[in-house]
Amino acid sequence: MTNMMQDVVRHGTAARANQLGRSDIAGKTGTTNDARDTWFAGFSPDLVAIAWMGYDQPRSLGRSETGAQSALPIWLNFMGAALKGVPQKGWPMPGGIIPAQIDPATGARASASLLDAVLGTSPGMTEYFYQEFPPPDATGVDWDTESDSFAAPGHAAEPAIPAKPASPGTPAKAPVTVGTPI
Repeated sequence: MTNMMQDVVRHGTAARANQLGRSDIAGKTGTTNDARDTWFAGFSPDLVAIAWMGYDQPRSLGRSETGAQSALPIWLNFMGAALKGVPQKGWPMPGGIIPAQIDPATGARASASLLDAVLGTSPGMTEYFYQEFPPPDATGVDWDTESDSFAAPGHAAEPAIPAKPASPGTPAKAPVTVGTPI
C-alpha cells in the first residue's frame, strides 16, 4: 500500500510534493463531487498529517479546486517545517514480501538487456509479491527440446539455425523476432 501511495507523490496528482526533496513520503489527494471538500493525506515513516479544505456548511469550493490544488500546499507547508532536519528513513518491508522487476505489459518478470547493463537502468518496474507467489518468468520464447527449435508465442516452431538457401540467391526463411526491436 505504501508503494502505491509513493507513486502518487512520484508520478501522480501529488507530484508537487517532490519539492520537499524526500523519497520517504507518500500520500493521496482527494476531491469530493462538486468540489465541496478537498484533502491530502500524506505520511512519512514517523509522521502522518492530513490537510482538509472545505466549508462548515457544505458548498462548492469552485470547479477548479482539487486536493492537489488546495489541500496539498497546506500539507507541504506543514511537512516541510515538521521534517526539516529530520533524516530520511527507509520503509520497513513486511515479512514474506519480495520486490521484483516486472514488464508492465505482461506482468511477468522483466529481463535485463545489454542496454540496461550499459546504462545502469532497470528493466520494467518494481512491484511487490508474496514470496510464495513471485511473478512468472517470461523469456517470450518456449524451447522445444525434441526438435531443437524455438517458438515465439503465437508462432510455429522455427529451426534454431536457419537452413542454407535451396539455391544461390534464394534467401533463407527469416527467423521469428521475439519482442520489439530497438
